[in-house]
Amino acid sequence: MRVKFLYIILSCVCSLMVTAQQAEPQRTPEEEAAKQTEMLVRILPNLTDTQKFQLTKIHLRYIQERIEHPERTTAIERMKRRHEEYRTILTENQYKLLQNKCSNNAPHTQTSTGIIVPIHYTRH
Repeated sequence: MRVKFLYIILSCVCSLMVTAQQAEPQRTPEEEAAKQTEMLVRILPNLTDTQKFQLTKIHLRYIQERIEHPERTTAIERMKRRHEEYRTILTENQYKLLQNKCSNNAPHTQTSTGIIVPIHYTRH
């Protein structure tokens, strides 16, 4: 009797775990782009509305590219290109602040162009 009760409890817990994992809704590319821009707004609170709009467009374009080409080798190049585009939109001080924040939050490597890229994007 106790063993049956234990199996029932165990199966209930397992089914709850599976249900909880499935309950996470997938974000649309537009929602994901807005979320990434929101993260940058927290890091760089003095962004202009134009900069926010341009960053959202960049994020959306790279998210759609990631969906079309999910290969790891293209991810590294995508990251580098995105950071190059950040440089054109952000002021020098904003970009330095972003780079400092990236380097403080995660293990990273610096590319030959001076872009700081998180290490998990550089592993093969």
